[in-house]
Amino acid sequence: MQILFIDIDYNKRQQKAKIHLAKPNKDIITHIHEKIEDSATIKLGDINELEFSIPYMTDDEASGEIVRN
Repeated sequence: MQILFIDIDYNKRQQKAKIHLAKPNKDIITHIHEKIEDSATIKLGDINELEFSIPYMTDDEASGEIVRN
């Protein structure tokens, strides 16, 4: 019997989460570019957490005006 051990390097940086808006059948509608203050907490053997904020007002790239998101 062979026992395998997994070496986890806790010094590696976490990648930024890419958040998508999707349908229940997992078809991606769009990528959410406006997210701010995002953080992901990965826990081994427990429930992972993902937190982010989306601003209410954002800049319109075409007109340069501030519009409701």
